[in-house]
Amino acid sequence: MFEYDRERGHLLWRGGRRGRGSTGRIAGHSDERGRVKIRHGGKQYFLHMLVWVLETGEWPSSEIDHVNGRSEDNRFSNLRLATRSQNLYNRRMPTTNTSGFKGVKFSKRRQKWEANIGVNGRVIYLGLHEDILSARDAYRNAAIKYHGEFART
Repeated sequence: MFEYDRERGHLLWRGGRRGRGSTGRIAGHSDERGRVKIRHGGKQYFLHMLVWVLETGEWPSSEIDHVNGRSEDNRFSNLRLATRSQNLYNRRMPTTNTSGFKGVKFSKRRQKWEANIGVNGRVIYLGLHEDILSARDAYRNAAIKYHGEFART
């Protein structure tokens, strides 16, 4: 049904699809979070899962993480197996963040910058800091320590 374009990370329709002659066209559509989904045989599949199966011959044993954090980039070189926690470690900074740095917020009550990091479903307090860059560095150091290769700073 599909041909995998390894350079761009796309699946292309091979052969006519329901007689519509869509050979060579990119398969799938993006959802609200930028993840590409493909409908086939009455079911929906995430493109990154299908790419994993095509490249390894096996259904993934855990979640698939996009190394660069871009869910629309489905090149196999950008995919890796991850636990749920590891996948969350590699998330982008929330759009609600007002400090500009992941894991850093301003404590109005204490008038200082507070740093925290999530590890295995728990929040670890990294202290109060006089300036934002010290709080940022505290988060970055903790991310490297606790999140390892999945750290996104």
